[in-house]
Amino acid sequence: MRRASYLRQIQLLTLIIVLLAFLQSGCSNSRGGTNGNLQEMKTAWTARIGDVARLLVVGPYVIAHVTVNIEGDKLFCLDSETGDTIWHYQEASYDCRQMAVFRGDVITVNRDNELVALDCTTGDVSYTLPSLDAGYDRTNKERVIDETITGFALGGNIIVLVSEGGTLQAINLETKTRQWTSTLPQSLNYGEPCADRNSLYYPGVALDAYSLHDGHSVWQSCIGGKPLSPMCSIFNNSILAVSGDVLARIDTADGETRWQTTLNGPVQSPPIATGDNVYALTLAAKGKPELYLHKLRLREGDTLWVHVLDEEGSTSGRQLFLNGVLYILGLSGKLHAISAENGSGLATYDTRHTASDSNVLNAGNWIFMGNAHGVYKITAFESTN
Repeated sequence: MRRASYLRQIQLLTLIIVLLAFLQSGCSNSRGGTNGNLQEMKTAWTARIGDVARLLVVGPYVIAHVTVNIEGDKLFCLDSETGDTIWHYQEASYDCRQMAVFRGDVITVNRDNELVALDCTTGDVSYTLPSLDAGYDRTNKERVIDETITGFALGGNIIVLVSEGGTLQAINLETKTRQWTSTLPQSLNYGEPCADRNSLYYPGVALDAYSLHDGHSVWQSCIGGKPLSPMCSIFNNSILAVSGDVLARIDTADGETRWQTTLNGPVQSPPIATGDNVYALTLAAKGKPELYLHKLRLREGDTLWVHVLDEEGSTSGRQLFLNGVLYILGLSGKLHAISAENGSGLATYDTRHTASDSNVLNAGNWIFMGNAHGVYKITAFESTN
């Protein structure tokens, strides 16, 4: 009888070992540890400049939008080699944290609700272009909210500004003249548009496509019967659009939905696509909020695997794909490195500072990330196989 008990224990132990081996194979929901075949991420430098809301890498420079207060923010230009401050700009907008690059200038919005171009190397103002209305009346300390710029998208030489009141303004950066204006059918504040060389795509009540050349409506696509989340991304001839927990691939030419799928929670940041795959982050509450990374096939939209991140709450910003590794910056300030092939966790770099609204970028094999502390330059992974 005792011998039978021992045999049952051995069988149970064998079953547990087999199950653990299967779960670590990356076939389904996975929680990864550290893969010893990859090099450790190390800090090259840290620039303590304040709460970083957005980063932009321009050649040898890293541009950081730093949150200050409702009266305005700042831009810092850092040397990407040393982290030293080259210049800073005191008049950045609090309402619009987006930045772009055009002909050697950093394009952003200033405190007076104007489009401003700053020389990348010196920080000098190359030119300013007025919008339809001033966003902040400094004399009377009042904010004019109807036409306050909350976002923009650059396609070719045309930049389209989106205002809080739902107005689109297209400006030709070559001629520095307004090309057209249009009004959204129904505005959802703070939607972040995206653009290619032909069209602007705005996620609002529906996904609306507008011609960059004259502003006329090209098509409109509704997803899931609900307003869209304020994010979208372009990959080749497709838009990856989000409506809550619904992710859809939409053709840029005609607005036709190629596929849509419902995930396990609201999508937290713009999905990214690389090769034949799409990666999307969701937040699902099962006892406690957890972040899930989904890998889907770009062609069909079916899920290949789901990885659970060691992160409570929302993600802070954008995902980054580099050399087969996905880098995800969590709200806690942890940078998660995950295999794009099988979803296994490779490592976690913990800054111990929250990253409420920042993003993560790369220049070569260097990773740049921002949080409430400042900007970090970190070594990326390289396989040693």
